[in-house]
Amino acid sequence: MNNIQILQNKFLRICLKGLWFMKNRQIHNDTGIPLIQDWIKIQFKNFYVNLNTSDDTRLYNLDNKTKKIDT
Repeated sequence: MNNIQILQNKFLRICLKGLWFMKNRQIHNDTGIPLIQDWIKIQFKNFYVNLNTSDDTRLYNLDNKTKKIDT
């Protein structure tokens, strides 16, 4: 995860011709591009919120734990 974040920071710095003393957080705030870890958190929150409204979860009952069946 850290390597992906480093790569994203380097690409943004190159594209924007960012100076060496600019903080990565400042570059991300100015461009509106979230950090990788922040983006993943947003995706998980959106998935969880939409889980109860999806027709597939009602069909497969994903929001409830299943009982273990002994054979």
